[in-house]
Amino acid sequence: MIMALRVLAYDFGGVRITWEKDAYRVDGLGLLGSVYTLMGKQGAQRAEEQCLEWLPAAGLADLHVYHEGGDLKPLKQVVYGAAANSSISNVMMWTLEKRGIVWVRPLKPKWRGDGKDCYWLGDLITVLVTNYPFLLTRMYDSSVVRITATPPDHPLTSGLEANGTMAVTSSTVRTECAVGINSHLALEDAIKTIADQEVKVLRVHPHPHLSRLVCLRTAGRWRQHSRKHYKRYVRWAAARRGITQEQMRAGKWRKSSATAAEGLAKLEWKQIRRILGLRPRGEQVLYRLKAWAYSMYDVRNGRLGCPHEHCAHEVNVDVHHIFWECPAARKL
Repeated sequence: MIMALRVLAYDFGGVRITWEKDAYRVDGLGLLGSVYTLMGKQGAQRAEEQCLEWLPAAGLADLHVYHEGGDLKPLKQVVYGAAANSSISNVMMWTLEKRGIVWVRPLKPKWRGDGKDCYWLGDLITVLVTNYPFLLTRMYDSSVVRITATPPDHPLTSGLEANGTMAVTSSTVRTECAVGINSHLALEDAIKTIADQEVKVLRVHPHPHLSRLVCLRTAGRWRQHSRKHYKRYVRWAAARRGITQEQMRAGKWRKSSATAAEGLAKLEWKQIRRILGLRPRGEQVLYRLKAWAYSMYDVRNGRLGCPHEHCAHEVNVDVHHIFWECPAARKL
């Protein structure tokens, strides 16, 4: 569906962006046809809903969107020139004027569109509109709390403010408030307490004011992963980065001195702590030496160079020079 919307936007002019009234006027009426209607029906059948309150919190480097060919890629790889280290809330804000018309205001003057092309922001808007077409029909509300309960047509609605105040409407005439909501568990407990006996709350979707993990859809996951699974993946990624760093630093030693590299390779990391009589300062020196991370700053002269007093204080020195090549080091 998203690829069909993308074709409508890029090949048939389904999205028109103009600069008016100090904002980008996004006309997406061309996307609100049969494809959009079918997408909404299929989402309703799967109990899937796009959570637009989470969209501003998504980072441009982390948010994955569908690109041409159906590939799922990070947004920064799809929109060239985008501020990769920013979130969407740092780049722009939007308001819905009416069905199909959205006003997008850039948050920096250099991203304005008066007298110039739309820069990369125009492409970013088109990508977001095609991947999240409900931007064109739903009013943005950062306080909405999404609740899954039975019966499906329950009257329960809730809103959470940034200060932790929550209002829950459980019928046409009954509205209750709760304060001090500072966690997702407290939010879920408060809603279950206020809900009528006829309404059974099954699940409360994470809210941006309480959670950090961006959840852009309410549909259930295809596979249920435990917390241990994610921790194991994080450890694996960290170990992979560590191995890459270790190989890179070992390569620097081989390039500088094959003999020193061979000797340091025989000294394992865990053996450094087992050397009898070695104090913490000595352990730190060996760790930095093996990792090619020893400081080459000469404190006596306030510049980069060999720290030994009787050395020529050359600027272009390396760790091998400080410990082996320097005449002063050989005397020590």
